[in-house]
Parts: sequence; structure tokens; C-alpha cells
Amino acid sequence: MVLVVHHWVYETSHILHRDLSTNNIMWYRIGDKVYGVLCDWDLAEAQTDEVISPIPSCERLCPPDVVKSAAHAQSDDNAKPQELPVKPRYGIGTGPFMAMDLLRRSLVPPKHLYRHDLESLFYILVCVCVTLDLKKKAFRRFSVWEQKALEDIGRRKKQFLQSTVEYRAFFANCDAALRPLVEGQKSWAYGLWYLFSTIEHLYDRIQQASAAPPEAELASDDEEGEVVARGAEEAERLVPLREQTITYSKFMRVLGASKDITAS
Repeated sequence: MVLVVHHWVYETSHILHRDLSTNNIMWYRIGDKVYGVLCDWDLAEAQTDEVISPIPSCERLCPPDVVKSAAHAQSDDNAKPQELPVKPRYGIGTGPFMAMDLLRRSLVPPKHLYRHDLESLFYILVCVCVTLDLKKKAFRRFSVWEQKALEDIGRRKKQFLQSTVEYRAFFANCDAALRPLVEGQKSWAYGLWYLFSTIEHLYDRIQQASAAPPEAELASDDEEGEVVARGAEEAERLVPLREQTITYSKFMRVLGASKDITAS
């Protein structure tokens, strides 16, 4: 129900929650039926096509007066302060549940996409399966992704997404009653893990294709140009493929759930 409502809000209003976590999902019961509730929309934002300014990212590295002066640059004493013509962008979310793209070091964090919220929902499922103790009706600490630095969380998640061996090790202490959710290629967790693992693998391929070739491997400037051109072409081919790897329909198909809000 939570995922269906989240998608409905996005489709009807182009609003993303942007901070999906275990703290922001609740539930209530009417009779024998349980209803999920997605709360805390304080960081939600309407998605636009505006250009993004790099200045807000500098606020983390520069004193406030330096950032302020950048916005007033080249204006004389009688002129009105220049207004930034673009919308600022910040890394938004709760670390253990943030998408990999949002955890990487970057001067300007990437735009928060719909698939990033889907990735957060996947990590919520992972967290529940790893930490829920059904006998005690309590959650254990999720220390593996509870790191101070976002980059450290990203490194831990990348390890988790790298291989099936890492995947199995991650769920080694999963509650027996929850194992059907994580064991086997037809399980919810594995099906989603495979999709997000593919997204991360494609990221690495794009970075590799976009990287400048080592000079020692090149015989001439012409050859360098050809290698760079081929790399750019490969990266351009892989970017849309990566973006299409996970969608709402694919996510719901893995869960075996209806996409229709009236049926949830």
C-alpha cells in the first residue's frame, strides 16, 4: 500500500518523498486488514526541470560570507543583489536508506529521481529482514550501514551489491520466518537486489567508459581521440539503459503485487 500511494502522489503531483526510511513508515489495522502509512513529508519536493546551482554544495566547504559574496558578485553598490536563477540541490535522505547515487562524493549532488526512492524502499526491506527479531518483537541495531560518513555507507552498500556471496552473507542471521523473503532467485529481496546490483554495475561501466585512457597505452593523438570517442559512445548507450533498469512496474512485479491503488 505504501509503495502504491507513493507512486500515486508522484504520478498525480510529481512530488517525491525523498526521505524514505523505517522511521517514516507506519501502519494501522482495520479488522483483519493492515494499511501502510507513509509519513513525514517534510523533505518532499515537486520535481522540475530547473538547472541546478553548484553554490549550495560549497556551503559545506566555504564560510557563509564566501558563499554570500558569490551570489552578489559583479554587482555595484547601487544595484540590487543578483538572484540565483537556478534551484539549489542538496543531498537529501537518511544515510542507511539513501540510494547509491546520492551517497557518492560530488560537488553538486545528482537530482533526486523516482528510482532513488524505489532504492530506499528496497533498503528498508533489507533492514527489516536483517534486524527484525519476531520472537522478541523488536529490531536489532542496523550497524552495518549506520556510519557517520555517507561515503562509508556507500562503500558498505557497494560491497552488498557486488556479488551473490556478499548477498547471502548479509542475510546469514535473518529470522527463520523471514527467510522466504530473501532466499532463492524468486524471493522479493533477491529480485530487487539483482535490479539494483545491475544499476550499480552499469554505473561502474559508464565511469570506466568515460575515463581518459592511460597515455602509456596510446600510440598517437589520433588513437587517443578514437578511444575517447568510443568511450563516450559507450557511455551514452549505457546511461538510458541504466535509467530503465528499475521502474515502478518492475518493482511491483518482483513483489507480485498489484499496481492499482484500488486493489491495495
